[in-house]
Amino acid sequence: MRIKNYILSITCIFLILLATACESESDKRKARLKQLDKEINQLKKETNLMNDYLDACEKVSKC
Repeated sequence: MRIKNYILSITCIFLILLATACESESDKRKARLKQLDKEINQLKKETNLMNDYLDACEKVSKC
């Protein structure tokens, strides 16, 4: 599951770089980067929740 989250993060970073290269106007580029940053932050929050859930599952399975 963590590998999947890493792949999602790398994909988002790739999309940021692609968006930066493709946008021609500075204002559009800044707006898009801001949106992608929000999406990345959301993915990080979801990743942290998943990691917490997996850690809790591991602790329960050890008992």
